Amino acid sequence: MSHLFSKIAPFHNYPEHWGLIPFVFWCVDMGLDLKEYLDRLAEAAGTADIDRFETIADELRSRAVANGWLRPEIVREIAAQRSRLAGSQAFRERNARLRTAHAEAESNGDTRRAEALSEALRRQSAVLLAAMRTPEARFELLPEPGQALFDAIATGDLARLEEALAGSDPNARYGARSETALGRALAVERRSPAVLRYLIAAGADPNAGFAKGVTPLHELGVYPRPWEPAETTATLARLLVEAGADLEAEAGTYRWTPLHRALLEGTPQVLDALLRLGADPNRPFADSSEPWFSPGRLPLQMAGACRAMAESLLTHGADPRALDARGEGVLPYLERQLDRHLALGAVGDLYRTELEAVIEMVRSWPSRC
Repeated sequence: MSHLFSKIAPFHNYPEHWGLIPFVFWCVDMGLDLKEYLDRLAEAAGTADIDRFETIADELRSRAVANGWLRPEIVREIAAQRSRLAGSQAFRERNARLRTAHAEAESNGDTRRAEALSEALRRQSAVLLAAMRTPEARFELLPEPGQALFDAIATGDLARLEEALAGSDPNARYGARSETALGRALAVERRSPAVLRYLIAAGADPNAGFAKGVTPLHELGVYPRPWEPAETTATLARLLVEAGADLEAEAGTYRWTPLHRALLEGTPQVLDALLRLGADPNRPFADSSEPWFSPGRLPLQMAGACRAMAESLLTHGADPRALDARGEGVLPYLERQLDRHLALGAVGDLYRTELEAVIEMVRSWPSRC
């Protein structure tokens, strides 16, 4: 017993770990030193070392999966520590340093360094959004079988998923967001095609995800996941569409389609996955859309701050000469945004760099015949 308490005692310095103490007892009994991983995660979070944090988190998850002890408590702890990282002073200071360095590289004409710094800034933004929106970071205790079901989805445990679904409605909704099992499968930190296949085979409705008409395809692009391979994203999208998911479904008051949401809140790989499956690259945003500048605008206009998204849209049929619902063309809109940005005194910033590249791309892209 003294050996167990020697493992638990150091946790008094980490209040964020206290909820894990019963689970740590179990790990120690199994000969596993969870505290070492938690300490390393906490240290990486405190210094805002994103790459080291994700490496440790992947190592912990991989070992847990390999040894059969990946539990919901571990998943929630990783998400909580990522939230701590994104909210730290060190994270804000690193972001400021990257922006300053990017501006200097642009001013000096150092394109290669500017592109590397742009990628680092995108990664910072992705981690911040992931910390804000990962459901594990805002734990909500659900009535059974919802809790067991969502825990099985978060850990990718198919045996527990089968057990939780036994005798249950696969389309039942749970929690404050009125989530279905399929909706949660698209919202968790590590999304699993195997879990998605199982839920679809069990009768999950591919168009039922959350309240207000938000579908699993909408959730696919709800926030950037820097750790998810593009192949996984594409597989998730394909599985949903093959099961009958509506690529053009409108959600909520804003009436966004999955593509619209991917443009404003997702990544180029999510957008590309949707376009490859047939999403309309020229469908304008609805009149009720937000933010305030989006109503009636075309996807290509909204992609002006991301050359990868703009190129994907153009490659999959976006018309560079089309007019939006207000009668304004893509190129005039983008040029007006650049003029407005320069009038504010912008020099060498990421938005300007991307916008100028997109303008040149649109200007030289052949019109659709």
